[in-house]
Amino acid sequence: MASTKLAGYEETVICPYNKCHVILKHRFQTHLIKCARSYPEIVLETCPFDVTHRYRKEDLQAHVEECPSRENFDRYVYSVSNGNGPKVPPVEPTPRPKPPPPKNDDDEDWDHYNTPTYDPQKYAMNAKVLRTPGLMTPSERRKFADAERKRLSQIDRRQQ
Repeated sequence: MASTKLAGYEETVICPYNKCHVILKHRFQTHLIKCARSYPEIVLETCPFDVTHRYRKEDLQAHVEECPSRENFDRYVYSVSNGNGPKVPPVEPTPRPKPPPPKNDDDEDWDHYNTPTYDPQKYAMNAKVLRTPGLMTPSERRKFADAERKRLSQIDRRQQ
């Protein structure tokens, strides 16, 4: 997984599944997933320190010993195990007030409102909205466009 920087481009990485694939580094994880599906016959193991590092089983141990991402892991493990890690004072949980009891609003019943249902076609017929024709033949579209012009001009006259 050699990382290179081409002139005029961002940093690129070569795909372990197909050496012809040169991918931008920030798109590499997504590409690896797609390429792994496309090449099921190529079995590569994933590095425990960086998921974008894929190697054959026999090469993985050598890579793990010299993986550049291992430094972050080692730094964390040794700082925690030596007691040299960041000194963070223990945080005690703050008591939260109890929520108020729920109100019992039994008088509200949404099923018995006497309001008509919303009809978008009916609304669009009376509003200054451009409607699009559905699946129509060219002659039907022309008729629809003429009817729309008339409808919109009538709405304009009513608003003046």
